[in-house]
Amino acid sequence: MSKFQPPAVSNTSVTIKDTTDPARAMLEALAPEIRNALPKHLTPERVGRICLTEIRKCPKLLKCDRQSLAAAIIQSAQLGLELGSGLGLAWLIPYGEEAQFQIGYQGLIELARRTGKLLSIYAEVVYADDEFEFVRGLNPDLHHTPLKGRTDEPKPDTIVGAYAVAELPHGSGVVKQWVWLPKYKIDKVRRASKAPNGPGWTLWYDEMAKKTALKNLCKTLPKSAELARAIEVDDAAADGSLNLVGDFTGGGDVVNVEPDAVELVVEKPEKKPRAPAVVVEDVQPYLDRITKHIEAKRFTLEQVKKLAKTDNISSAPLAVLKTIAEDLDGIATAEAKS
Repeated sequence: MSKFQPPAVSNTSVTIKDTTDPARAMLEALAPEIRNALPKHLTPERVGRICLTEIRKCPKLLKCDRQSLAAAIIQSAQLGLELGSGLGLAWLIPYGEEAQFQIGYQGLIELARRTGKLLSIYAEVVYADDEFEFVRGLNPDLHHTPLKGRTDEPKPDTIVGAYAVAELPHGSGVVKQWVWLPKYKIDKVRRASKAPNGPGWTLWYDEMAKKTALKNLCKTLPKSAELARAIEVDDAAADGSLNLVGDFTGGGDVVNVEPDAVELVVEKPEKKPRAPAVVVEDVQPYLDRITKHIEAKRFTLEQVKKLAKTDNISSAPLAVLKTIAEDLDGIATAEAKS
């Protein structure tokens, strides 16, 4: 039974002022449950703004069963994955009268990184004109070189497969774990899904291929409770057996969030000057540079941990990783010249 037991909401629980925005009214009714579900790095205000934006961008969500929409929002809050296309972590998707929470491949990567047990994790698709070699046996190996000078976006029907790779600390070094899925296995997953011709597979086949490879890999990696739950939810969503509403209500009272039942005082937001866009630098390139030095046995993982002053390199601040990567590059260059 879910720990979230939402109380019934009476028609008189909110002052009647403005009923022109049912999306805002619904989120106001769900605010206490969302607040209880949030991890520390997400605030209720931010989640509310994001959900409101997503519902307004996709009005079909308001035609979905309100309990399924509420359950999907709270599931995203529990996993700490922001909704929307900006980060590509997760989405709210309408399937007929039901709203579902759907994880993107970037969401799986984010949850895998949060375990603190990986140095890096990523996924790629392979196109027919790429250089690619896959070797099985006692010494399995994988080599992939994308076509150089590619100017046009490749068509989905030129994809021949997808792979996912994770780097884990092992003793004083690094071990790589990976999976390769040829296209026929990816298409087998697609055919078994609830919506094989839905927008995910028809518009973003490459991302769905990456996600399929990542999910296969994540099932073999050290997992947190969040990552295990995310894989469970995504598997159930794919085959149509997902029932977040049952988990959400736990057999208790159902939140009354019909537009004519919950009416909200809507204040017009004050217009503020738009803040300049902030470019957030990714830590992954610096982690990759550090990993190459460890693999080349110029430095041990323990030495790098001491430099970063942490036992979990992937969680070190960007500035620290950048400084370490530049220092190690400089030492390697000096040694090469001597």
